Amino acid sequence: MALVPCKECGKEVSDKAATCPGCGVSLRKRVASVDSNSKTPLESKKTNPFAFSLMASGLIIMLVFRSSGTTFLGLLLILSGVVWDIYNRFFKRLK
Repeated sequence: MALVPCKECGKEVSDKAATCPGCGVSLRKRVASVDSNSKTPLESKKTNPFAFSLMASGLIIMLVFRSSGTTFLGLLLILSGVVWDIYNRFFKRLK
């Protein structure tokens, strides 16, 4: 149990209290809304491991094998990884 200051009156309140004993403001709704909003931006910044492996393998193929056919394959893998990452970041979040 920790003591945190109330945003309204500044009095120290337990972090498990539902309301502030000094001013009576509800503390539970404020904490729940902050927790639910903080998870969304962090999830959108994660790169999918499959998309990352596609981009990395495409880059390795382009750097190691220098013929024109493998350069096209490398670019195709990098582009596939980028498209897969964009799909996972934006369209999977809408579901």
